[in-house]
Amino acid sequence: MVTGALGAGYTGSYIFSQTVFTMRQGVSSRGNGLAVAVVELLVFALPFSVVQYMPNFFFGALLVWFGIEISRDWLILSYRKLSRAEYVLLWATFVSIMNAGLELGIAAGIVMATLYFAYQYAQSQVSSLRQVAARSGRTHMYDTSSTLDLLGRRMAVLRLAGYVFFGSSTGLSNQVLQLAARMLQERAEESRQHEEWALSAEQRDVKEADLNGRSDLLGSASGAAPVPVSTSAPATLAVAAGPQLGFAITADGSSPAAGVGDAAAVEAGAQSHLLAAPQLPQIRTASGGDSGDGGISPAERHWRAAAAISHAPIVLILDFGSVSGMDSTAARTFATLVSTLASQNVNAIFTNLRRPDSRKLLEANGLPLRPYVLSPVRVPSAATIAEGPVGAGPHGSGGGETCGGPNGTGSEVRMGSGKPQQLQQQQMAADSPLLRPSSGGCWEFSSAAAAVRCCEDAYLALAMAVGLLPAGPSQAASLQQLLTRNLREVFPSVPSDLGGLVGELEGALTRRQLQLGDALYGAGAAVREVYVIEFGALVEEEHYEGGVRVGSREHGAGVVVGALEFFLGRPAPATVRCSSAAACQLLCISRGTFARLMAHHPRALAALQVLLMRSACLDLASAQEAANHGAAA
Repeated sequence: MVTGALGAGYTGSYIFSQTVFTMRQGVSSRGNGLAVAVVELLVFALPFSVVQYMPNFFFGALLVWFGIEISRDWLILSYRKLSRAEYVLLWATFVSIMNAGLELGIAAGIVMATLYFAYQYAQSQVSSLRQVAARSGRTHMYDTSSTLDLLGRRMAVLRLAGYVFFGSSTGLSNQVLQLAARMLQERAEESRQHEEWALSAEQRDVKEADLNGRSDLLGSASGAAPVPVSTSAPATLAVAAGPQLGFAITADGSSPAAGVGDAAAVEAGAQSHLLAAPQLPQIRTASGGDSGDGGISPAERHWRAAAAISHAPIVLILDFGSVSGMDSTAARTFATLVSTLASQNVNAIFTNLRRPDSRKLLEANGLPLRPYVLSPVRVPSAATIAEGPVGAGPHGSGGGETCGGPNGTGSEVRMGSGKPQQLQQQQMAADSPLLRPSSGGCWEFSSAAAAVRCCEDAYLALAMAVGLLPAGPSQAASLQQLLTRNLREVFPSVPSDLGGLVGELEGALTRRQLQLGDALYGAGAAVREVYVIEFGALVEEEHYEGGVRVGSREHGAGVVVGALEFFLGRPAPATVRCSSAAACQLLCISRGTFARLMAHHPRALAALQVLLMRSACLDLASAQEAANHGAAA
């Protein structure tokens, strides 16, 4: 009593029944507690037991009433205050107490609550798996960008976060498998759609040829008879894609032309896929006359697109940059996941594995990782470029790094030089990141950006193999090539000889050369000219816009730079420098150039505007795609 009065004694238990009484009756006065204390003191001071003189039914009624009130509140009315899983857990704990006793029932409830927490935590970790944009920071010419838009959808970047353990790895694996199944279905649907478009285009060509033939017969008897497009039974387009990804495409099953594939690589493939398609004309390469000037018919383009889509491997890039760790069960799940994806012809690539213990766990559970080494590109000099187109990888950029495979292989090879070019193509195919390593396991990259970049190069190589892009794209884009490609894509009836327009533009435009590291303009500077890259490469350095980090972007041959800042009068958001080892040459278009062309050469100005407009539309499409990915995330 003394310690209690001084406030230094043991804490008494809560009077739960008194709380129920006062809350039900709405009593909030402190006098209630004082009355309880005085009565209990008197009962304690009496020399006899008061309970002996009180009827038992009174205590029984109180216990029943307390039990009903507590059960109603916690077992019935709590339904609206708890989640469905927590409500089930509450009843499970109650049943355990009724069957096993108070202590064991409470222990069982604690175990069930712990398991439920682990499940909820695992669900929160799985939800952090999200798909992000699978495009590198490089810009290309229109035909290359369009091809990447077509084939790049076969690639997805999945960003993981948190701690991956036994509770979250299974759900994560299921999400990845569902995504792979959806991508396989989309690939089949897109390939079938292009085949339908090709058939429609061929039927339209047949009708036009028939109408032209009739008009020729009615108009003049001396006219030559028209040659309609053949509608014979579909032939077989053989696409050999062995483990080394040595693509070889022929329209009649014969050996491919030099520069497309090597017969030895095809024989070593030991795997063939047959695509039923109408008889295609001979697939021309850059050395065979098809330089991307629009000479491919729409039907032929769709057939080649269908072939490229159907044989483009599905690649899933798993980014572990935000993963804090994993346990052995998760590592084993990843090993099983990679094997399951491989059985569906889907390749998995691991990136950003910063924790050595995670890599050891994966290898110990049967998933060896093969580091993919990027090798620097040896870019030829400007004089060499002037002599003829020189290949610098499928992307056609003049600087940075290229995909050199696990051993960092890669060398400078002149396109059209015969056997050296074939050897390089075989090496690129053997080291393709689109397929699993021949030694097993899966590829590992230092970053997701590097993996995306190498996969883009491999997809472009596949597009060259099927003739969707000219073989061995040049790292130089002359004004003649740029005008021909852009004008004939928009206006198919444009004549092939554009020498007059090119000469007028050549007389008005100026050129500028930059060496490695030279700045074209700095951040915040006024951009007074629009630049078109003839050869070499520029890089727009990393910067911040509105507090958001914007990664660096590389611009290759044929890309327009500075148009947005020039026409809108905005300062440059970042510094732009030359990133190619050799000189970078630019076509410069100033305000004075636009004025002279408007006054003296309006046709040449219109042609130049088409080039700039297509570049702006391509930038707009890329921005819209990035916005869509951001909204989806």
